Amino acid sequence: QHYPNQTHTDPGLNWNWEKYYRLINNNPTIQSITTASGTFYDSGNTTANYSDDERLIWVIEPSNATSVTLNFTSFDLETDWDFLFLYDGNSIDAPLIGKYTGTNNPGSLTSTGGALTVEFRSDCATTHAGWDATYSSEIVTTDETPPSTLISAESGWRTTDFVTTITDTDASGVTGRYVLLSDRDPATNTWSANGNLGFAEELFDVNLSNWTAVTGPFSLAGDAITCSDASQTNSNCYLIVNQDATTAYLYSWDQIITSNLTNQRAGMHFFCDDPTLPNRGNSYFVFLRETDDAAQIYKVVNDTWTLVSSGTLPLASNSSYNCKVTYDAGSGWIKCYINDSLTVQWQDPEPLQAGNSISLRTAGCTANYDNIRVFRSRSESVSVQVSPTGHMRYESVNAQPTGRIRSVALDLYENWSAEQTEDCLIDWSIPQLTFLNDGNAADIDSITTAVIEGNWQAMDPHSAIGTYEVAIGTLPSLNDILDWTNVGTNTLFSQILSTTDYGTTYHMSLRVTNGAGLSDLFVSDGQTLVDPNAGLGITELSEQIFLYPNPASDFIHLKGIADCMIYIFDGSGRLTYKGDASTINVSSWSAGNYTVLIQKGSMLIKKSLMIQ
Repeated sequence: QHYPNQTHTDPGLNWNWEKYYRLINNNPTIQSITTASGTFYDSGNTTANYSDDERLIWVIEPSNATSVTLNFTSFDLETDWDFLFLYDGNSIDAPLIGKYTGTNNPGSLTSTGGALTVEFRSDCATTHAGWDATYSSEIVTTDETPPSTLISAESGWRTTDFVTTITDTDASGVTGRYVLLSDRDPATNTWSANGNLGFAEELFDVNLSNWTAVTGPFSLAGDAITCSDASQTNSNCYLIVNQDATTAYLYSWDQIITSNLTNQRAGMHFFCDDPTLPNRGNSYFVFLRETDDAAQIYKVVNDTWTLVSSGTLPLASNSSYNCKVTYDAGSGWIKCYINDSLTVQWQDPEPLQAGNSISLRTAGCTANYDNIRVFRSRSESVSVQVSPTGHMRYESVNAQPTGRIRSVALDLYENWSAEQTEDCLIDWSIPQLTFLNDGNAADIDSITTAVIEGNWQAMDPHSAIGTYEVAIGTLPSLNDILDWTNVGTNTLFSQILSTTDYGTTYHMSLRVTNGAGLSDLFVSDGQTLVDPNAGLGITELSEQIFLYPNPASDFIHLKGIADCMIYIFDGSGRLTYKGDASTINVSSWSAGNYTVLIQKGSMLIKKSLMIQ
């Protein structure tokens, strides 16, 4: 209603009254219902009416539920004054299923997930009998089926940073999502990851160049890194990997104790802040202690270790064990899975917040490690950096993938998904021009027939040449004679002129596009159509124009260029300068040979320029 003496009026039916009501009213206490099934009544229960002026919210969310069904057997509210709202989720911000009043019985309703929210509001007068209802839920009591993870990466070339979508599904619910972004160096054909960004991918199929040995002999043996000295009581070989509290981490590796001695143990440190110290400064480490058939978690503070948790695990020499360790600096939880089975866990009340490395550690044994990977937790959308300092640091060569997305997921019942990978083609470089010549062979400056010809050569070692486009103009970069024409991958082109305009200089423009869709534009220095029976006076004009110094490094000066236009091209045919200045700053130009074209009327003079 409109109150008198007010400066504001009712904003109308289109105002979001529901949101406004919640903003200005105190939030009611939320009543949580977690049992799997039961009865659900209004505040008057089965014997009385509900009360006036009620603001009540119930969230029905049984543990491990996949759906909740609410069945109303009776329903009676004051029509259009008292209302019941049902939401498909665990809050009033979830999708609204319906708004009910009067005797409009909601009947039986089932949520799409594991929760339903019920909100009731009554006005300040008149009450009715309310409702009688029962609820039930579908509960997952066990789940032996691993989750699935699907990477929805677009096909084709990646030329800039991009976002990929990873979808995880599981009946009991996904509790851990992890991604590893890695790349392959074409020079060594080695897969690795950018440790500065918190990832690791070490397959040991080429060398150990990323690793630093502090104590003990570590070497490459059979596509694995091995410590071959059983007398070591604390060997140390580390890899730089930045770790922080912004995400959780998954550390995964394969390990074999290859000796058969007493008190053998081997494992890995993570979240190390000084890998050069005996116990890596501040860190955690996991040991597989074969003699005791145990998997153990240790915490290191100020380079002093403490055993914090131990789990039973039958172990045998010369057997391979896959180790997965998750760590969340926010909660402090460390969980160790051996061959995908949860073996030992511990929650640190004072979790470490940062580390710069991971480190291998053996004691009283010889051991091999392989497939060492560090993942980071993720959402469904993953941002990928494509650059020499990003996640994918190398361009593809001969269209071979140099980027890889690896995903894995964990469900409520500690089941691990199979890893899924998606390889990426990377190219951020434009094509390279070898030469662009006027004419059908070596570069020419003049023609006597009305046929424009050109030939060229370009290359792209990453995604190859996709297509060439050609245009012809009476000035560099113009297409007034021939509009842009796709010539495929041909490297020779000719065009008959429709008119014979002696004294006109024709320039061929070439647009080169590689397989990744990246392009560059090049322009020839031109070919002048001359009348074989008449001179143009070019020689006389050329003798009146001076360019100095040549070679040059800072500035060049042109004398006698009144009413002239200057075009300067670099050695690849790219237009570097266009204008009519008599002094040009070349201090920032690359060293090499340049072509200077000076146009006056219908005459075009070409001079050579060297930049030192």
